Amino acid sequence: MPNSSSAEQYQQIVALAYQSFANKFDYIFPTPQIARAVLNNTINANNALIRYHDNQVAGILGYFHGGHGFFNFSPPKIERLLNSDLSQSVIDRLQLLNNTIPRNTFYIEAVAVDPNMRKKGIASDLIQHAQYLARQWHYQFLALDVTNTNISAMSLYHK
Repeated sequence: MPNSSSAEQYQQIVALAYQSFANKFDYIFPTPQIARAVLNNTINANNALIRYHDNQVAGILGYFHGGHGFFNFSPPKIERLLNSDLSQSVIDRLQLLNNTIPRNTFYIEAVAVDPNMRKKGIASDLIQHAQYLARQWHYQFLALDVTNTNISAMSLYHK
């Protein structure tokens, strides 16, 4: 399972992340164009498990490990990408969503599967691999957040 990606694969990861979490990103960022531009500069594909189908990204699982996350929305990075008025607004919204992750917890930040590839076991496979990594890296807990309206994700996580 590759942990690095070519430029084309990186763009596929960014597109899938945006597509899967557009509501959240559209809340954080003032326009979809700004959201996509920021994502293009903040996703850390090294902290992702990626599944491919026909050389296309079919699914991703982004995680927080070793002090680094799949999303790098650090205030200095946001300030470099956006003007000062805009960056402060975005940073304030990000603080509302901020999770403090205990050191003993492997945290899943995102699970996304291409809509055309759903119901094929990709998400289950990614989660099983994340569980394996959490054990290999000696984490005591594995955690994620899901909204109570995302019934399909909740049923997947309860398996």
